[in-house]
Amino acid sequence: MRNDKNPDLPPDGGGAGRGHDDGDKPDKPFDAVTRLYIRTHPADDGSEPFTASPNFWESPDVLIVQPGGAVGGVAVPLELNHVRVVVTNGGGIPAVDAYVDAFVANPSTGFTPVTAEAIPGDWVTVQAYSTAVVDLPWTPRATDSGHRCIIARVSLVVPFDSYTDPTVFDVVGDRHVAQRNISVLEVPAGKSMSFRFELASWSEDHARANVRAFERTREVELGALVKAAGCVGGLPATEPLAGLAVRTLSAREVQGRPSLSAPTRIALGIAERPERSLGAPELAARLDKEGAPRVGVVTFAVADGEEPGRLHVVDVVETDAASDRVVGGLTFIIRAT
Repeated sequence: MRNDKNPDLPPDGGGAGRGHDDGDKPDKPFDAVTRLYIRTHPADDGSEPFTASPNFWESPDVLIVQPGGAVGGVAVPLELNHVRVVVTNGGGIPAVDAYVDAFVANPSTGFTPVTAEAIPGDWVTVQAYSTAVVDLPWTPRATDSGHRCIIARVSLVVPFDSYTDPTVFDVVGDRHVAQRNISVLEVPAGKSMSFRFELASWSEDHARANVRAFERTREVELGALVKAAGCVGGLPATEPLAGLAVRTLSAREVQGRPSLSAPTRIALGIAERPERSLGAPELAARLDKEGAPRVGVVTFAVADGEEPGRLHVVDVVETDAASDRVVGGLTFIIRAT
């Protein structure tokens, strides 16, 4: 079934065990279960864990709808917005009264239900081999202006089809949970802009992080990402950003209490032609033992004379220093103006 609110989705929702219109038999044996999921990435087919891309924070199924109906990634403070969530049922029976809720948080490479703000949820029925859309009303505070990270979840009691652990957001391992962490920034040609974000906080066993920043090459297909971010009509960049840098701030610096014992700010990834590779420069940041979040700052510089409307896509990725596992990240779309 094609959903008119999201015509870019495939007619069957893209799930496993999919069926066909006009009475055709499913291309797999009938599956008498529900199989709910929210895509974490355009390549997501509901598999657990999701391994098709390390950028698991680019859900095309979690969007913000502004009061005037524009769809993108930034809400209008003090007015009624909606968080739109597209849910897929890849199973052979309807999912009746599935519950969808969402959370918003400060710009961060990772967060939990404790550090996020809950948005009241709603019920939705998703037919077999199909998709459905639910719009959750949200009136942001004045402090919610600009980019916000969004998590959405779906759960069903009967038959049981839900996320495993309600105390964490296991975006990679749980198909019922999806994250959108895409920010669009407009930077005038010849100027630079900085953006602050929080690093994910872990236990003492995972207290050291590596942070990388790199620009995606223009050969990468970015159509779905750009459209989801509301940048329809933007032009791919022909040259990389003039400058790209990331640094971290200690908890003391963030709180405005300078100290000689505070770690030094370290520059990362300043390059004429940054490329995405494992060999890219990286910044090691140790998190405070008491769990206070570190703050990162990424700076983008657009070349003087760049044509307005050109789009650059930059990934800021945080990994665990011990395992090199990606634990979170942010995607930035830089529009030259």
